[in-house]
Amino acid sequence: MESANDIYRLLGDSSEYFLLENRQKSGFDAALPGAGLLLWHIDETKADNNSEWYPGCATCNSHYKVAMVQADGLYHLEKNTNGGDGGDPFPGSTGKLSLGGSTAPSGNLYNGSSSGFSISEISPSGATMTATVTIVDTLITTAPPSLTNNPAASISFNSPQPGSTFECRLDAGTWTTCTPPANVNVPTDGSHTFSVRAKDNLGTLDATPATVNWVVDTLPPETFINSGPNNPTTFSVASFAFSSAATGTTFSCRLDAAAWIPCISPASYSSIPLGEHTFEVFARDLAGNSEQTPASWNWTVATTEIRLVAAGQPDSYFTSLATALSSFPTGSSPVVSLQALTYTEAIDINRCGEEVTLAGGYSIDFSAVIGTTVVTGPLVITCGALTVNALEII
Repeated sequence: MESANDIYRLLGDSSEYFLLENRQKSGFDAALPGAGLLLWHIDETKADNNSEWYPGCATCNSHYKVAMVQADGLYHLEKNTNGGDGGDPFPGSTGKLSLGGSTAPSGNLYNGSSSGFSISEISPSGATMTATVTIVDTLITTAPPSLTNNPAASISFNSPQPGSTFECRLDAGTWTTCTPPANVNVPTDGSHTFSVRAKDNLGTLDATPATVNWVVDTLPPETFINSGPNNPTTFSVASFAFSSAATGTTFSCRLDAAAWIPCISPASYSSIPLGEHTFEVFARDLAGNSEQTPASWNWTVATTEIRLVAAGQPDSYFTSLATALSSFPTGSSPVVSLQALTYTEAIDINRCGEEVTLAGGYSIDFSAVIGTTVVTGPLVITCGALTVNALEII
């Protein structure tokens, strides 16, 4: 940095910033009380230099628009002690070779927050001077996924400045000292922000902390089956419509004890055998949460076949009551069991001297009476007697 018209602006994207220049006792500046690097603290939001500020001032309620950061930290200009002296420039009469967030004076902003830069290795005063200006920076190298169901996260970070220490915080919490990696455990579902800022060996904090944002969702989705087959049904096909309120969910389905397979709504099945069946479906959301209790639909595939019960012979199945009765020999007083369903047939009882028993309402495996059998059609008793149980003829 030569003693000429060069001036360097630090924090150039703000109304509050610093200007750094080399001023020597020559030419127009021959009468300067001191020589070296001058650091100016500028606040363009102020109108003038009529309000001074310095540490410990009980009556100061503002600060200068243009203030010199005096290397000796004595604030003689603000206190009107003198018009400047050899302790004001860097390194100056006090030999001040650096400036940072924890030095006196510091390079912080007026509100106490970090300016984000440090100045070190200031050379002796001369027509050409050198110094190292460091912009403190923080980099996050590993972070949690943007959406996850894991409340725990390990976040790694570093800084280009050797020897930096770090401060971290979660959401709007307090800044605390931390070391990489930071292991955090968020207390609640929702959006979260982890922030980290480096601090160099002069105490200057990164003015723009590195941040990572992510969403934690530990709540499993819920599936609703909106439609399915009637119970019971005589159809060997079934279609199920289902949905979930969660966005972006995927589904897995299974029929009875089969393996879970990916599926979409509606899920359709064919060639379903007679008997009781269960359809199940569960959802998995974008965060990786799986529904723990699948939604289910139970139903029975029945048939209009009629079961014949005859002492001394195996059970047989018939498609109508007429064929079932005709299989009984004369004089055997048939007993016929029917499933709990509704079907249509015209019934004619013509077995003279016999009592025909029609027992309805049985389950699909005929192990128990579970309801009523309804036969729609005319009933004629030509000859013989008829006893019915759990059976309606309409």
